[in-house]
Amino acid sequence: MDGQVIVGAVVAVGGVLLARHFLFGGRYQTVGPVEAKRLLDAGGALLLDVRTAGEFAAGKIKGAKLIPLAELSRRLQELPATGTVVVYCAVGGRSRVAAKVLGQREGSTIYNLAGGLVAWQKAGFPISR
Repeated sequence: MDGQVIVGAVVAVGGVLLARHFLFGGRYQTVGPVEAKRLLDAGGALLLDVRTAGEFAAGKIKGAKLIPLAELSRRLQELPATGTVVVYCAVGGRSRVAAKVLGQREGSTIYNLAGGLVAWQKAGFPISR
């Protein structure tokens, strides 16, 4: 009887962990513009813009790679399998979704820029056109 209880508990915990993973997405951290800039200035981080091509053309953070959120799932192979990725959009909503998707990949450290490009500019950091 004790063995059945233990097996049942293990199955229940495993089910909860799987549901959490699929319902809430992968692991990522949310950072503000100052921390995002520090990560980028340290080198080695990929800066990913998930806005539309039109938004990107109007202004972006220098060095950003554009993959619109609508294209992200089919263009994942364009991103390195491991490493640090800082994701941003206009105000943080789309990048949060992208961070959840990217956070499901093993070997990457994902950061979502809270407040997006708007917060970046409010912090006094430049954008390029």
